[in-house]
Amino acid sequence: MALTFLGLVEKVLNESDKPMSSMQIWTDAVLKGYDKLLSDPNRGKRLTPWSTIGALLYLNMKKEEELSIFIKTSKGYYWLKEKIKFLNLKESQIEERADKSEKESDKSTGLDNIKEKDLHTPLAEYLFDTHKMYSKTINANAISKTKKGAMEWGTPDMVGVVFRQYNKTLQKLSSQLNITDVELWAFELKIKLNMSNLTEYFFQTVSNSSWANESWLVATDIQDDPDFKLELQRLNQVFKIGILRLDYDNPIESEIVFPAIKKNQLELDTMNKLAKNKEFEEFLQHVSTILDIPNDNHKGRETMAKGYFKIK
Repeated sequence: MALTFLGLVEKVLNESDKPMSSMQIWTDAVLKGYDKLLSDPNRGKRLTPWSTIGALLYLNMKKEEELSIFIKTSKGYYWLKEKIKFLNLKESQIEERADKSEKESDKSTGLDNIKEKDLHTPLAEYLFDTHKMYSKTINANAISKTKKGAMEWGTPDMVGVVFRQYNKTLQKLSSQLNITDVELWAFELKIKLNMSNLTEYFFQTVSNSSWANESWLVATDIQDDPDFKLELQRLNQVFKIGILRLDYDNPIESEIVFPAIKKNQLELDTMNKLAKNKEFEEFLQHVSTILDIPNDNHKGRETMAKGYFKIK
């Protein structure tokens, strides 16, 4: 019997004793072979069928409203309305089951064993492989003591620098046009990004990273939900913060969800305040030292950069 995507979702959720995310629905369907029953002629060409499921559920619940057989929990998980009535569950119990399901999902994917500090190395690999960017972790505790009542400025988790290489003609032209041959990027790293933590994490990125040419919020697991994607897109356009899904096991496969919007000028006043952190100040000093080497001495710049940033 052929199934539509929503028919597949209904079949999987009908067999589940707890709410499931769109990723879990698709994974369970594949394990049970239900994906082979899909009538969608493009099913084999879809790169992210779980996103298709999330989008279709969103449209179904929005269009059908009370007539929809599906219900979404506050944690971004889905279930069948009739199962909630049959089991006589309250909303708090639905959320409890969703939390349990989320923890089980983290355990199955290995996210429960990953800490934020573990993300620094794969991100550094991704940045060097894709942008030839030199990056460095900044210890937020390496800040000098402030006077009582004075504001402490938070630093990003990682900073990165790209040195542009031009031939002599372009070097002269860039100098005449006052175009710099260096860009500074800033990164906040998180394990999971979802609706419950988005405001906190996003504005932490704005606070700590908006001084840079490009600012990025990086996470290994980003909630797969149309409403959430729309909110991410809105914040991206307003605050120019990029969103990167980091593939922990294979960094080169990491995905840019929304690109950062480049700023041509650095916010020097903010950088001056961040320089109270000795590691951030040291980073700026090394960038300045490397820039003292002429642009046409590519090997000289590269050797010094690799020495400081410990790139083999």
